[in-house]
Amino acid sequence: SEFDTGFDEEGLSIKPGPGFMGLAGPAYVLSGYTTLGLPGRNVFVCGLDMFLGMVWGEHYGGPGDEEGREIEVSPIGELLVGGYSTSFSNGRRDVFISQLTPMGAPIWQNIYGLKRDEEGFSIEYISDGTIAACGWTNQLSATGIKDAFLMKLNFAGGLLFSKAYGGPNDDIGYAIKESISVAGIGGHLLMGGVYGEIPAAVTDDRDIYTVRTNGAGNAPCWKNPKFRQLPVVALFNNCLLPAANIAFNVPILPVDPVVPFSQANRCCTCTDMVVSFTYSPTIFCSGTPVTFTNTSTCVDNFRWLVNGVLVTSTVNMTYIFAAPGVYTVTLIGSNAGCPAISFATTIVVSCGPTPRLEDEGQVSSLQLLPNPATDRVALKAELGKGSDQSAFVRIADMTGRVVFANSYNVSGSLLTTELQTTDWTEGIYLVQVFSGSYEQTQRLLIAR
Repeated sequence: SEFDTGFDEEGLSIKPGPGFMGLAGPAYVLSGYTTLGLPGRNVFVCGLDMFLGMVWGEHYGGPGDEEGREIEVSPIGELLVGGYSTSFSNGRRDVFISQLTPMGAPIWQNIYGLKRDEEGFSIEYISDGTIAACGWTNQLSATGIKDAFLMKLNFAGGLLFSKAYGGPNDDIGYAIKESISVAGIGGHLLMGGVYGEIPAAVTDDRDIYTVRTNGAGNAPCWKNPKFRQLPVVALFNNCLLPAANIAFNVPILPVDPVVPFSQANRCCTCTDMVVSFTYSPTIFCSGTPVTFTNTSTCVDNFRWLVNGVLVTSTVNMTYIFAAPGVYTVTLIGSNAGCPAISFATTIVVSCGPTPRLEDEGQVSSLQLLPNPATDRVALKAELGKGSDQSAFVRIADMTGRVVFANSYNVSGSLLTTELQTTDWTEGIYLVQVFSGSYEQTQRLLIAR
């Protein structure tokens, strides 16, 4: 069949109508646009019989352009048409959605958008009684870059939420469908379209993408390898689209709202994963609680290790180092579908209980030569039995200020090293050596 009014028409979507469902109404329904009537394009909707003859036809619009990009049929036979309008928008174009009776009479017709632009491409009835739609919006970009948007309405056209997904170039949502989980739970959404980013080392600049969300429009990061999930786009229900040739003026917002990008909910690839942490205080003595704050991104599961021993699997960690020494704190992070990565930091705990000086006249296994010293001193410590052991040396002045701290791997039982003391001020210093149960402290005098 061909339908010609003598003006331009274009059919953009056709679906089985209420008649196919055993309900009253046409066998097929079609939507698109026509230039008949008002200037520009108007939404065109018609019902067809089984032989594709027109049962009824309607057009709706204003002085600008409207298009009915997609038509759907509800479980009770009502029709849903989605697209865009420039006649009644806050900006140059906004999302247009209309619900009609099986014979094309408007039940409600709404415009959704802010001062900038939105365009709707696809709509879907959802089994939980809601309506989903997708397309593009440039509300989140000061330069007009398009982001794919997904919105959900109640059955009366009230906005439940709207969210945007995208990156630094144009992204568009062309199709929306309901996705049923493996457990048979409906309400999940599946959006597909064009991803306009320019991948590294690839010559093309457009790719097909899909985004699967839960019923609230949230997409688990690891299932969205290309996209940031951006802040909610406030698409308001602004006005009723008239079914007659009546202009409807919508007040223009005095300030163009710009919502800055946020990567708080960034959706990640495996290469986006970063594991890191900070800790406070950074200078402390043994016995002090130390707070380790997780600063990782794109990571969901964590394991904290101290010297290779698992301590906790919480996001953050508070840890008390029982004695002075050198410790390695490691954070291992993982995400579904990605290999685990780690970040480690060496922490020197250089003070503890008040040092115990050797009794005067007692032969010590810790020797400092010369003592007094001027610009250098040789340190020798007999650590006792054992081989391939580690030792830690800490030197502080009488105020407790640490001037030297270092760890050593010792082959055998004897630790020997030479220390430069040129930059140390004259005075008395306490030299401590720790290794396992070994602990010795000696005074060192710097005199010039």
